[in-house]
Amino acid sequence: MTDLEWAYLAGLFDGEGCVSVAYRQAKPAAFPLMLAICNTHPAFARWCKERFGGHVHRYQRSREGRRRQDYWEWKISGNVKVPKVLWGMFPYLVIKREQAITAVTLARLCRTQWAGRTSRALPALAIEARQVLRHQLSRLKGVSRRKPLLA
Repeated sequence: MTDLEWAYLAGLFDGEGCVSVAYRQAKPAAFPLMLAICNTHPAFARWCKERFGGHVHRYQRSREGRRRQDYWEWKISGNVKVPKVLWGMFPYLVIKREQAITAVTLARLCRTQWAGRTSRALPALAIEARQVLRHQLSRLKGVSRRKPLLA
């Protein structure tokens, strides 16, 4: 990827993108990252998929007789792929810079702290540390649904 391509992707992400983290209570608990960018032009989604993999979905918007443009969503997930893309865009991010830092920090914590556990539950402290970062990411996005963990 050239610097120009990273800057282009960062602009798309800053304007139309989203990074989020889920919480699965399976044993062990999982906190997978997801990055998505939506746009009404299909070429952008193909461009992203060719360079980074992931999935492209088309959403049809015409409902109840109203005409709206369809849009395409490019999405990648995982605590390895998403941080690589975020760090590639990082020098060019303006609006979602703090979100990128928080997401990458969470991914690193998930890969290093208690990594390799396959069947045993994570210690409560590990889950709490990950939950703090998950809620911080939600607050940065303005989507906090729960009371803060720390007052």
